[in-house]
Amino acid sequence: MTQLAASVSTARQEPLIVLIVEDDDDTREMYRWYLSRCGLVVEEARSGPEAIAKTRIVRPDVVVADITLPGVDGFEVCRAVRRDPATAPIPFIALTGYSRPDGPEKARRAGFDVFLLKPTPLSRVLVEIFRLARRSACI
Repeated sequence: MTQLAASVSTARQEPLIVLIVEDDDDTREMYRWYLSRCGLVVEEARSGPEAIAKTRIVRPDVVVADITLPGVDGFEVCRAVRRDPATAPIPFIALTGYSRPDGPEKARRAGFDVFLLKPTPLSRVLVEIFRLARRSACI
């Protein structure tokens, strides 16, 4: 477990729950493996509708979502979660290959807190998860 993971887990008394929303099985498995090894509880969703439902059921501390998803894209997933008062405060990270110039601004307008382009080092994703989890824990 990283020093940052240990300090956040100690303060909270339980591990962080992260929802990974990714339709590519290999990519999702890589994130799950890495984040689990860093002490996080990882839930998974393969599509937009599954992500919306899991967010309401699991109430993760942070959602890490791709933009291009089957059914409903990541922008709409984030907007749907933000419309629900029970899930609106959950931080969102876009981790995506959506590299159009308007991507970061479109993600911000949809409600994402962070926009990361693939490939992003997994350590950077972890830092953003803990940064957002700390911020949301203070709400």
